[in-house]
Amino acid sequence: MHYIPAQKSLKQHPLPKWYNDAKLGVLILWGLYSIPAFAPTGKTSNQIITQEGWQSYFFNTPYAEWYQNSIKIKDSPAQKYHYEKFGKDFKYEDFAPYFKEYIKKWNPELWADFLSDIGAKYVVYCAKFHDGFLMWPSKCKCHLKDGWYSQKDTVKELAKAVRAKNIKFGIYYSGALDWAFTEKPITDLVDLITSGPDTIEYGSYVDNHYIELIDNVMPDILWNDIAYPPKGNREKVIAYYYNKVPDGCINDRWVKYDKYSKYLYIKPIRKLVNFAGRKAIKSGRTGQLSFIHSDFVTPEFTYFKTIQKKKFESILGFGNSVGYNAQEKESDYISVEEMIHDFCDIISKNGNLLLVVSPKADGTIPEILQDRCYKFGSWVKKHIN
Repeated sequence: MHYIPAQKSLKQHPLPKWYNDAKLGVLILWGLYSIPAFAPTGKTSNQIITQEGWQSYFFNTPYAEWYQNSIKIKDSPAQKYHYEKFGKDFKYEDFAPYFKEYIKKWNPELWADFLSDIGAKYVVYCAKFHDGFLMWPSKCKCHLKDGWYSQKDTVKELAKAVRAKNIKFGIYYSGALDWAFTEKPITDLVDLITSGPDTIEYGSYVDNHYIELIDNVMPDILWNDIAYPPKGNREKVIAYYYNKVPDGCINDRWVKYDKYSKYLYIKPIRKLVNFAGRKAIKSGRTGQLSFIHSDFVTPEFTYFKTIQKKKFESILGFGNSVGYNAQEKESDYISVEEMIHDFCDIISKNGNLLLVVSPKADGTIPEILQDRCYKFGSWVKKHIN
């Protein structure tokens, strides 16, 4: 069928058989944050949110890729680390020249070989994280930060390399958040919902990126994060994608927070939202609303007690970060046996495992992670693939 820009039409899109059968995918976030590679260790994101609350989560986030936000929070572990390691005058943007040098030497074929060896059926690769740095030389560049993009098209090069190994290629893209356009740090759930750019300019910026990426690599998955810009044309983008890639699929993080979100700053409402958010995370929800179309939902470091009617994709790593965290030692990683158990639990309940693989700044996979991935992949290829 031909898809038109309307939610009713989009909901008729069927879950592709290849995705339903895939079982194992890999999520790769690689960016400027891979250089400082810092986050506190010891707890998963969900453990902090459900046990301590949203403010504690953002203050002590285990996600190293959130480094730019974390160093803006007064006296946070990341801010203290940054001041001690790099100095107060060293800005996050100052990592860019170093990272661009790493990109020049990056070899996508090595990643493709690794993904094939561990039995991955698809990969979701970060084209733009919340810091706004583009991993391809887009025609639509950020006018607020000069050179805030990779001159090498890592998106297209990786897509070509993995598809040569018969691995599907998906794109991760931060829709609602872009810290190149905002300055205020995110400290709780209300900030997360409301601090994204809400201008027509930014909405068009995101729309144009998605159209460009769809045309350039025809991704098998569009994996939007957090939400979609309030002034963006979400339905048009998704319809354009399905018409271009009928066998493609999208995740559940496409909610648009509208003008009424300003009322969330009222103290009693803010408290209620943060409480409700903790409860939602505990139950495995990640932002999907019933009237927003998605092919699958995406809980993070979450486990279900029963079989789920809706296809889900559980994001899980051997460590607790998604971006590379140099603070994580072998003792911070779960065992191969634990990952196998978690994987079996996930696929038995109608899910896929999206395994987190966190490259170092130079593009290499940490040896500890490689070892566990190869052992896990050997089991998967023997018993599942």
